[in-house]
Amino acid sequence: MGNALAWYNPRIMEAGGKKQWLRAVGTMIATVVGVGVFGLPSVFSRAGFLLGLAELVALTAVLVILTLMYAELTMDTPGRHRFVTYIGRYLGPFGKWLAQVTFVGSVFGASLAFTIIGGDFLSRLSVGRLAPAVASIVVWLIVGALAFGGFKAVSRLVVWIILSLLVLYAILISSALPAFQLPNLLAVSSDPLAFFIPYGVIIFSLTGMGAIPEMHDLFGRHKRRLPQAILAAYAVIFLLYAVFIASVIGAAGPLTSPDVLVSLAPYVSHVVLTLGAVLGTISVISIFTMLGAETVNLFQIDFGMSRRSAWLLTFGIPLIMFLLGMRQFIPVIGFVGGLFSGLIGILIILAYERLKKTTTKKNIRRLPSIVSFGIGLVLAIGMTLQIVYTFN
Repeated sequence: MGNALAWYNPRIMEAGGKKQWLRAVGTMIATVVGVGVFGLPSVFSRAGFLLGLAELVALTAVLVILTLMYAELTMDTPGRHRFVTYIGRYLGPFGKWLAQVTFVGSVFGASLAFTIIGGDFLSRLSVGRLAPAVASIVVWLIVGALAFGGFKAVSRLVVWIILSLLVLYAILISSALPAFQLPNLLAVSSDPLAFFIPYGVIIFSLTGMGAIPEMHDLFGRHKRRLPQAILAAYAVIFLLYAVFIASVIGAAGPLTSPDVLVSLAPYVSHVVLTLGAVLGTISVISIFTMLGAETVNLFQIDFGMSRRSAWLLTFGIPLIMFLLGMRQFIPVIGFVGGLFSGLIGILIILAYERLKKTTTKKNIRRLPSIVSFGIGLVLAIGMTLQIVYTFN
């Protein structure tokens, strides 16, 4: 992550209001910390906690640098755009088409994942009164209605949402600590492909570049503070993930399952499990709403669609996929993270390298091209292995 520190400048931190900066950091955290965190303990347990932690460190550094590259594109490109337009501007018509296909695939996959896990949490919160499939439809309806109101209406509450989530995470983590056993974290997997098991889920859980244009708009003329907000947000996210995963695996060990609450059920009280269901429901609805609202905005801005058509496309396709039977949470987020997020990262790298060659601005941060090449190679290998792993 050392290269990411090239974006750190304490003097920039002094510009603008603290409230504005906190809202930007909160927006980043709220966009990244979503349903993916609930899949992490299971894949870390299968791979071995220490191996998973090493991957989390490395991939956090990768995602930080990619996000800072994307931030540079937003800061140094005139006008108000979104991902597809930025890529098209620097990589031409084919790059724009590829960005469209990739973006649409990733958003629909992520929305499907939110729908699946949201139903699981809401069903548990209803104490079984709602079947998971029915509860998923309820979550879809709630989020669809909220997202139609737009991103700004949600972003005003984002700091409070994040504070409530952090409190609930703290309760869940602290409740699992009495059952914590260090040997559970030291177990090693015998699977020769163990190193790859967490890859797609980690990438999915760390990706939040959709928040960057909105953060850019929040800062306005203080847009050079954007990198500082990104670094602060990812520091919080990494610590939260590491502690949460360690607490769950430390308590449940080899019994860690894809359902975090099921994993912790023998070790925590009913009250804590209820709070966990509340945590999951709040997390899904809030983050899914922001994702949906941002996607609607992008379809309007980059695709020139009407708001109604953009909303129908954003929420209609994932619902159809869910109704057709695509309801396995971890395979969905692993595939979306490994394939689509990887391709998005490669497109950002190519656009950033093009920006470095064409811009006349002197204040652009310039990473060595070897760093871009190394990250691109990691993502390309990850995409290939993800396809093999998924369809093997």
